[in-house]
Amino acid sequence: MRSRLFRARAALATLLAGGVQTASLDMGPVSTGTRLRNAMIDGYRTAIESALDLLLFLLREGPRLVFWGIVLIGLAWPLRIAWRTSGSRLRAPGSGQ
Repeated sequence: MRSRLFRARAALATLLAGGVQTASLDMGPVSTGTRLRNAMIDGYRTAIESALDLLLFLLREGPRLVFWGIVLIGLAWPLRIAWRTSGSRLRAPGSGQ
């Protein structure tokens, strides 16, 4: 029983101290073709993520933007009509405008 407890504490101390060591494989310098291929794949992934982010933004914020667009156009249209009619009343007759 004590040896199990000791091994559990030792394993916990190892994980807290530095984690589990993994073997690394060093194959030397990476060729230009491999670097270009990796860059192409990374660019493709970034483009897909950007398109997905835009789609999610439109789905999330689209209804709100449409609502406020309708509200602002609904308020601006009568104000524009009132502005045009009040301006025509202020002009002098025969002023050429």
